[in-house]
Amino acid sequence: MNNMRMFGFILILLLWSGSVLAERWHYLGLSGMDILSIETHPTSSQYVFAGTDYGGLHVSFDGGQSWEYRIATNVPIPFVSYDPDTGDSLYAIVGDSYSAGVHTSDDDGNTWYQVSSLPNMRRMGFDPVNPGYLYVCFPDGIKVSQDYGRNFSDANTGLPHPDILDVTGDGADQYEAYAAGQAFVARTTDFGENWTDLGGLFGLEDYNPNRIEYEPNGPDTLYVTCWTYFARSFDRGDTWDYTATPTTDNVAIACDPDVPGLLYVGSIGGGVLMSTDAGASFTAMNDDLGNLNVNCLKIDPSGRLLAGTADGVYIYGAQDIPTLSEWGMIILGLLLLAAGTTAVIRKRRLAEAR
Repeated sequence: MNNMRMFGFILILLLWSGSVLAERWHYLGLSGMDILSIETHPTSSQYVFAGTDYGGLHVSFDGGQSWEYRIATNVPIPFVSYDPDTGDSLYAIVGDSYSAGVHTSDDDGNTWYQVSSLPNMRRMGFDPVNPGYLYVCFPDGIKVSQDYGRNFSDANTGLPHPDILDVTGDGADQYEAYAAGQAFVARTTDFGENWTDLGGLFGLEDYNPNRIEYEPNGPDTLYVTCWTYFARSFDRGDTWDYTATPTTDNVAIACDPDVPGLLYVGSIGGGVLMSTDAGASFTAMNDDLGNLNVNCLKIDPSGRLLAGTADGVYIYGAQDIPTLSEWGMIILGLLLLAAGTTAVIRKRRLAEAR
């Protein structure tokens, strides 16, 4: 291979491996926005929804390349999610504002309407079997609905304390759910009529829980983010073990829907951690993550990880699209490679002619 052809080959290789195929964090926008919740369409990575802290709900219909606001621009949106039972309805919680309550959309986030009016909602959980059966947590307890959030009733019996940070449906069994309070984790098996404290170390300061999630590849497994620990149970919360994390104020959890034990944790101030062994160990993955205050995480249908931070939305695993100048260099490399190849062929023909 002559020098010209070698140079063209190296130029293409460097541009392709260094730019096109690199996996790292990429900024998707919403600068200055504190992102509290994030969701994607169940089957399309083009639909992205970001709830902000007093900045309203922002939607993108092109994978985060551009954004539009919905609902209002001066309200907090601490939770947004598709209904996992139907996959065709979106739910958003509007926090402390004039329009506080549950809002829904039936056209992938383009238009919204309010279905209930309740202040100080935090997060929502869905019954895995019964469509329209919802749990919502508040600073003063849990309420349940059997009609898609139009009407609610109290569901607090047995809770050790009414200040609830998160609630999630079991993922497999109807009427079963888990709640994370300020210093406990509790379970219900009867749609909130009765709750049972699951014990563990959650009453200790470093073990205070924040979010709770079930393993989609094994619903007997539960994960809980704690202040400086990650808790897990393989028997539906009967027993727990704990992994110390290099981060503090651990918040978000995202579990890979296809790979058992692959999960991510977001923290305030420490960025994102990855575990490939169901939380037994963690590795930081913060290269090019411009803000380490991570409130929420979501894995899109393409398997890429989105992070909602205190300064906008990031995505990990997206491939770079070459700029015009990079395309120019790639084309130059191809021309040099072709020229070198042509020169070699010409020399061979001349040698054969002699």
